Amino acid sequence: MRGERMARRTRAGRVVLVWLLLGGALAGCAEPEAGWEERSGPIVFADSKDTSVGKQITQLVELWNRFNPDQQVAFQEQATASDAYRAQLIAHSQRSKREEGAPCYDVMAMDVVWTAEFAEGGFLAEVSDRDLDLSQFRPESLRAARYARSEELGRARDAAGATRLWAVPWRADAGLLYYRTDLVAQPPTSFAALREAARAVSAARPSVAGYAGQFRKAYEGLSVNAFEAMWAFGGELVSVDSRGVPHLALDSGSATGVRSLVGAVRDGWLPRSTLDYDEDASWQAFGRGEVALMRNWPYAYAQLTSADRDEGSLDPALIGVAPLPWRSALGGWNLGVSTCTRHGKTAREFVRFLTDPARQRVLLEQAGFAPTRTSLYEDESLWARPHLEVLREALDSAKSRPAVPNYDLLTRLVQEQVGEAMRDGQAVDARVAALADGLTTLPGLVRPG
Repeated sequence: MRGERMARRTRAGRVVLVWLLLGGALAGCAEPEAGWEERSGPIVFADSKDTSVGKQITQLVELWNRFNPDQQVAFQEQATASDAYRAQLIAHSQRSKREEGAPCYDVMAMDVVWTAEFAEGGFLAEVSDRDLDLSQFRPESLRAARYARSEELGRARDAAGATRLWAVPWRADAGLLYYRTDLVAQPPTSFAALREAARAVSAARPSVAGYAGQFRKAYEGLSVNAFEAMWAFGGELVSVDSRGVPHLALDSGSATGVRSLVGAVRDGWLPRSTLDYDEDASWQAFGRGEVALMRNWPYAYAQLTSADRDEGSLDPALIGVAPLPWRSALGGWNLGVSTCTRHGKTAREFVRFLTDPARQRVLLEQAGFAPTRTSLYEDESLWARPHLEVLREALDSAKSRPAVPNYDLLTRLVQEQVGEAMRDGQAVDARVAALADGLTTLPGLVRPG
């Protein structure tokens, strides 16, 4: 017991140090300089590397530049992995706040789960109704772009209980279940049914993996898959009090979800080889017929059916798409205007341009990116896309990952404990206990009232 307490204190010390270096640096808020909203001029747009089919995002930037010669947008592509990209944005934003005249990323594409962190850090200018008609966006996407900063806790909220809006929803995302129709007759609708379907495939075709998600070590996809497994068993890591303060704890459903993933690897229907998969590795294996069932985002359909694939376009008839057998984590990307911008009018107009229904339609049709505009889900001409109606169903029930200002610390804890439990398979109780202990001692998550 003494050794266990010492280990816990050591873990807590490491987390405190990480928080001081990363999360603690976000304290304090800033506002854009006076007059920023009315100035036009060149801006910088930051996003992760454009890996979309046909580089659709790059094409949209070029389209803007063609018609706005006096308001050119420089596209700064960052790291492909979201964790590395987030670190780049944080470092750049901190420098822009700290050093006068430092380069600014005027518009930043951000994972929806980063909104709280960037708003708390004072890196984002608030979005108002005058920027665009917010009623035209899907409500779950808007919720993921809202956040109450620490100094606002306890103040009155609007009628819907919402808080200030810090970004504009750009691309929606919800996990979908893909299945090879030549290997699986009907999509499973529960965790138990998924297990049985995956086992049946592997029994009949030993060379085919039953199921694959995204479980790569130290990767955000691992956290997403872990949260979804917890929710599949009724788990809930975070509860929020009347002031909007999040409190984290591991309940029995969440613990069962972690154990279910470990059991899936132990039983072999989630093969150990897939523990190195990210989203791209998953759909590539699925496309080669090496995986029968797969959890992935909507973009995978466009990738699988693209003529640019090395193996050629996969016959759409072989691709079944269904909602996950559990609630999906709400994914997607928001666009935020940085507080360091000096050309706020251009930045806001560029955000309106990218989120316009016409541009979102292009990203849907050409790259498979799900829109955040409600109207596109009601457009009958798009219903022929087999996953759009399924995606709408998934989005209707999608659940946000915990909206906490130091989410990076939470996701690292989940990745470490759940990932190692799946790989080791022997010390499950100890890993579950370490996760529970870490949640209650993680600094910077429960904010003072």
